[in-house]
Amino acid sequence: MSIKRALEVSGGVILAIPNSYSTILFSESSLLGLILLCVTFISPQIGLAGLLGLMSAILVSRIVGFEPLESKSGVITFNSLISSLAVGYYYPTVLLMHSPWQFIGFIMAVSMFALFLYVVINYLTYTYLRMPSMSLSFSITAIFIWFYFAKTGYLSNYANEHIMLLNQSTAFGTWWTGYFTSMGSLFFTPNVYAGLAIAFVILMVSRISFGLTLLGWVVCSKLVTILGASTSNGIFYPGFNLVLIVMSVGGIFLIPGKSAWLIAVGAAILGFLLSLAMSGNFYYVNPYTLLGSSLPIPVFAFPVNMVVILVVFALRLRVSNSTPVLNEMGVLHPEQALDIYSSRLKRFAKQGVPQFVLPVNGEWLVTQGHHGDITHKYEWAYAWDFEVEDSSGKRYSHNEVCLTDYYSYNKAVYASASGYVSKVVDGIPDNEVGAINNSDNWGNYISISHGYGIYTLYAHLKAGSISLKAGEYVGLGTKIAIVGNSGRSPIPHLHFQVQVSPEAGCKTKYSHLINYKVKTSEGFTFVGSGIPEQGQFISGLVAESNLQAMMGLNNLATMEYAVTKGSRSYNEKWDIDLDFLGRFWIKSSRGTTVEFSVYNGIYNSLGLRRRKLNALFAFSMLLSRMPYSPKQKLDWKDQPVYSVVLEPILKNALLFLLPLFNPLKFESTSSMSETNDTIHIDSRTIYKLLGIKIKAYHGTIDIDKNQGIKSIVLSSGTNEILRAKRI
Repeated sequence: MSIKRALEVSGGVILAIPNSYSTILFSESSLLGLILLCVTFISPQIGLAGLLGLMSAILVSRIVGFEPLESKSGVITFNSLISSLAVGYYYPTVLLMHSPWQFIGFIMAVSMFALFLYVVINYLTYTYLRMPSMSLSFSITAIFIWFYFAKTGYLSNYANEHIMLLNQSTAFGTWWTGYFTSMGSLFFTPNVYAGLAIAFVILMVSRISFGLTLLGWVVCSKLVTILGASTSNGIFYPGFNLVLIVMSVGGIFLIPGKSAWLIAVGAAILGFLLSLAMSGNFYYVNPYTLLGSSLPIPVFAFPVNMVVILVVFALRLRVSNSTPVLNEMGVLHPEQALDIYSSRLKRFAKQGVPQFVLPVNGEWLVTQGHHGDITHKYEWAYAWDFEVEDSSGKRYSHNEVCLTDYYSYNKAVYASASGYVSKVVDGIPDNEVGAINNSDNWGNYISISHGYGIYTLYAHLKAGSISLKAGEYVGLGTKIAIVGNSGRSPIPHLHFQVQVSPEAGCKTKYSHLINYKVKTSEGFTFVGSGIPEQGQFISGLVAESNLQAMMGLNNLATMEYAVTKGSRSYNEKWDIDLDFLGRFWIKSSRGTTVEFSVYNGIYNSLGLRRRKLNALFAFSMLLSRMPYSPKQKLDWKDQPVYSVVLEPILKNALLFLLPLFNPLKFESTSSMSETNDTIHIDSRTIYKLLGIKIKAYHGTIDIDKNQGIKSIVLSSGTNEILRAKRI
């Protein structure tokens, strides 16, 4: 093994230690883990037991091949860590002093058992429930440990009789003492000072997580009062279970929000009742005193595991994906998950609303939209009728009664999303102009299944134009038929709707069309996701496959700018980089980096790091999004990402408030025009506090289609802030 490889492996093993501690609190912070490791040494016996068991599990998991040798992850070993902490908590100090090697051997055996048990259980839960097994391995291991000590007579009603570097304190009052003791119990250190340190560290890492731990304890303390339950002198299992339930449901597995927190409170109540239901006593005869006695059987983390897995899995089975929103992004930090959801998901779509592309090419008139005044009513309200109309307002070229003279007739119809053909009706002849077929209302049609009980229907098609059969797969944008005049259709048009079953005439489903343009008196307005309205002329945005190159943002490209900022001038270089995860970045020589994507002919800014006033910041402020349509004047609106418009401290404050209400809103309005080979963009970003405008930036960007971004001007009011020109 080379020196470089040895350093990688040893570095990974070392970092896996604090990462295992932080994983217990659903965090990926090594600093948090290091502090938590130190906290466990408030009781040296417990801290040493945890560290020994963890190191054993890390080494074995790498040697056996459960993890790569250089892995920094603590996910696979955190159950061994908690199980070892449990050994340290229950193991008699007298026995440890008498036979330390027996103590070490016992810890290693427990650690290995928890490790292998985790691998098996986690495989089963991911395979059948699409859920991590959390700390089920620890709970099963810990109950075996407890019964072993109970049967051998090593347990007493006051198990925590170890040396403590900091004695328990009641100076904080009953309520806070219970809260901090519950927090300390997460690491088998039921000490007020340990809990205080853990709570403080959580507060520093995530304000939302800290607030949720308090909410969990509020629920627990109220239930203790209402139901007359009692706490204990050692670990209060209902306390730390409810804290973890609320924190994990309300901030980890669900995107933080009012509905998520309501679900979390309900889950906590269920967890408390489960803790009571699972509680019991173990009766035994002490082998030393020969006296009968009883011990309360701990529930360990069974309630939090059972309740969280139950709630999250049940939410995954919903027919419609509405609030609360499941966190499927793999981000365990509540504020970061909320930021990504707001800037990448909520920004481009409405939760639970299916999205489809326009099923026709070119410009079409919406002759009847949602809740139309002719036939789009009641259960059939969410549908569109499309026709082609010329500049003079006519829908035919010459003869009004000639079917083939209608612009819509014989136009191609395309699949608006990928799926499987569910039903085809063909062979119904077209009507003469003005006539309708009431016996076959829908005429010739095709319905396509897109999964999850969602179907699209394309009706009034021309007889013989459908070449597909039921069961065939069809891709997005595939030609499926041509427009006709069959069924209840006096003139050629396409009827399109999203529905809940394959049959024509079934209930329609509220949905959006995406990436289309609406014609205006001055040009076009781009709509990323919306509902075309009756009377609008719309057309799909034709994706420009070369947009990234036109902007000069291809991988490994470089650009340099002469920047003027007030009286200062300097040069700023941009490098374009594609990382291991397939993410594109613009990296400025002034320290700022921007993540972006170009998809379906649309540029999107996804996030900014190290926010500074430089050319890249100005570019991001002015251009959070750019759909491109050649030789057309195009307007659009967007919500810039928080990392662009706010300093980090203000962004974190807003993310903390966002689940409750949004006091600060941002909107960018942009307009694009094109002259020869130059794309000119005017943009304005407005800040509103409680609906009142408090700040605005505006400026221009010029893009040379052959050379990329050539100039940027950022202003506020009448003051020019920054000017950058390509060199």
